[in-house]
Amino acid sequence: MNLSKTLLVCCAASALAVQAATLITFEGLADQALVADYYNGGAGGRFGVSFNKRFQAIVVPVAGGGTVASIRPGAGSSAIINVLDGFDTSLTLSYSGPGTTVVLYDKPNARGTQLSFTTLNATPAGALLSPATIRFEGRARSILFGFVGYRARQTFIDNLTLGDAEPSR
Repeated sequence: MNLSKTLLVCCAASALAVQAATLITFEGLADQALVADYYNGGAGGRFGVSFNKRFQAIVVPVAGGGTVASIRPGAGSSAIINVLDGFDTSLTLSYSGPGTTVVLYDKPNARGTQLSFTTLNATPAGALLSPATIRFEGRARSILFGFVGYRARQTFIDNLTLGDAEPSR
C-alpha cells in the first residue's frame, strides 16, 4: 500500500513538472497596435509574455487576413520579448525579413547568461513566412531580436511556440 501511494505522489510531481508549450499567434490584435502586454494579462491572456515597443501588430491580407507582429528596425532600443516564468527546450516561430539574429537569455531584458545565438537567413521581400526552430539548454526568460547590418525592411514574426510542442522523443 505504501508503494502505491509513493508511486502516485511521484507521478503527480512529474506531471506538474511538465510545462505545456505556449503558442503566441497575434490574432485579435488591431492593425498597427503595439503588442506590449497583450499576452501578459491583457486581452490575449495571462501567459506572462510581454513585448517591448518595437513589436507592432500588422493585419496581413492573406487567406482570411491573419495577424503577424512586425519588428520595426531603427536606432535605439532593442526588440525584446520577456517571458515571466521562462521556457525551455526550444523556440519555434515563422518569420520573414532581412537577416535577423535571435538571442535567448536566462534573465529578463536580454540579461544574464546567453543560452543561444542564432542567425535567421534573409528571406526575399514579400516572401511567405519561413519556419525556424531554435533548440537550447536551460530556461530562457527573454528573447532578443537583432538585425544583420542595418536594413530599412521590417522583420515579421508569427506563431511563436515557447517550449517544446512535442514530447521528448
